[in-house]
Amino acid sequence: MMVTDLAPETGIPLQDTKYAAKQIAAAAGLTTLVFLLPGISSLAKGDWKGALICALIPAAVAATGWACEHFSPDMYLCLYADRMEFPRWRGRPRLVIWSEMKAIRWPESRNSEAKIEIAVPKSTDWPLAKAALDLQSLSPEDRLLLIRYLRLHVADKEEAGWPQFCQKRAVPLVEALKKRETDDGASERPLAGEFLNRHLFLTGLLSPLLFARFVVREVSREMWWTTAGLIALSGVVNIRLAWGRWVSPFTEVVMGAAAAMVIIGLFSRSMGRDKPNEISWLSAATSLTAAFVGFPLLGNAVVQGWLKIPRQVLGWTGYAALLVLLWPALAYRFRTLRREKQQAPALEADALRRWDTYIETGELPPPADAPVT
Repeated sequence: MMVTDLAPETGIPLQDTKYAAKQIAAAAGLTTLVFLLPGISSLAKGDWKGALICALIPAAVAATGWACEHFSPDMYLCLYADRMEFPRWRGRPRLVIWSEMKAIRWPESRNSEAKIEIAVPKSTDWPLAKAALDLQSLSPEDRLLLIRYLRLHVADKEEAGWPQFCQKRAVPLVEALKKRETDDGASERPLAGEFLNRHLFLTGLLSPLLFARFVVREVSREMWWTTAGLIALSGVVNIRLAWGRWVSPFTEVVMGAAAAMVIIGLFSRSMGRDKPNEISWLSAATSLTAAFVGFPLLGNAVVQGWLKIPRQVLGWTGYAALLVLLWPALAYRFRTLRREKQQAPALEADALRRWDTYIETGELPPPADAPVT
């Protein structure tokens, strides 16, 4: 049924995905991981009070998530031809009457947490004269339905941020749903990923392993091996310079870390030549060399008395070292923001064209710069 065909009392319910409860469940797993070792340590020392506190904190977070999931309404909102209803835990629902709606503001960033804001008359239900819509609480299909429904009812209202929202979130949402339809399940998540998606507590508990997997996948083999080589070089030069002998176990730890990075690099992706690194390789290598070799050498030279540097100057040197370490990433971020600002008008205009075509025909055309196949 199309939304334009709805009678006033025929509604479309949009189910709540319990996004907040999932976040709390993941947080419960993470807090359990954080407090697990202190709890075990307290038990080993015979301190039952400390172990009880460490157990109660994750349990309280988990209980909060359970209550949020089981006692909050299953329906996020219901769309009608003349209004929109937000259910409450008890009592009558909160209403947004389309004829009373004053304006709508679409989030202009890619931040998925940003909400759609609808200006409404100030009342007991809306003391701030504003109704906020959280798209994260809806499934992708319901998000698209809500966006289309809102666009239908804001044609004669004050509207802000739609070109940016269309380019950064609305059109990508349509692309993702179209891709899911054409893949016929070929791109479904693997079994392990689906299991973790259903058991968010385990996701939080295993978060360090998941983060490590992300790092291994995203950091290139060349970066791992370059960093390992610089750490080994720094260890060889600085340890011999500072102590004049191989200090154990410090030497084994440094060299072991370098060896571990070499092994991790074997399982990482190689930097593709068809996708040159946005951050200059020379800038990154210079920054890493300064961090792992140059600055320790400077510190050792001061300790050995070879350089007479006042303490205040040495402190400023530390800030300069931090700037040198971060400047490739800062420069890349600055270039990215400048490029996005320059390209924004064209990208937004193209996104609006694609959205209008999708609304009219049901098919999303390719972007303007896409190669012709």
